Amino acid sequence: MHSEVELVPGDDPPVGAPGTAGAEAMLRLLENDPGSRARLRSLVLDVLHDELRELQRRGRV
Repeated sequence: MHSEVELVPGDDPPVGAPGTAGAEAMLRLLENDPGSRARLRSLVLDVLHDELRELQRRGRV
């Protein structure tokens, strides 16, 4: 049986909660590999920049 975990903004899901295994593995990788942290940071900034441009295009910012 699959149970859903309701996430509240600002709350972290409990370790081992359904759907968190991938995120937990990624966090372990990031803790041990500075290059991965830099690539992830760059990716996140690219996504945020793209989202900001889209909001500006729509006149929402």
